[in-house]
Amino acid sequence: MNGNDLSVLIFMTGRNCQDYIKRAIASVVEQSHQKATVLYVDDASDDGSYELAARLLNEMLPGRHTLVRNNERMGKAFSASTHLRAVAGEHDVIAILDADDRLIDPNIIRQMMLSYEAGKDVVWTNFMTDRERLGGNGPLS
Repeated sequence: MNGNDLSVLIFMTGRNCQDYIKRAIASVVEQSHQKATVLYVDDASDDGSYELAARLLNEMLPGRHTLVRNNERMGKAFSASTHLRAVAGEHDVIAILDADDRLIDPNIIRQMMLSYEAGKDVVWTNFMTDRERLGGNGPLS
């Protein structure tokens, strides 16, 4: 299987991160691999984040996203075990990106796919936090 054929899902979660959502979604749009889809879970935001995410996802990733809202604050682990687990089997690669962070390398999804194809397990993406700190992990053997 070639990296372009792999199905990639980016799991994004956020709560009250209105100031960061646009750049997080834009960082997905800027990826060299343009076939990735997003599962965005809003964790009961009360600052307008859900509405903003809905608008931006429709504008920037039409047809390439699913938006879910938790009616009460449940946390990332709940969202992963409930919402992500429900669709994970439909995808070859899953990247995790908090909605207040952003992907900083436009080729990181492609690099993840190549690592996966080489038999590595890649569990996180490279990212920049909302406090401008570089974070990330690489492939695990």
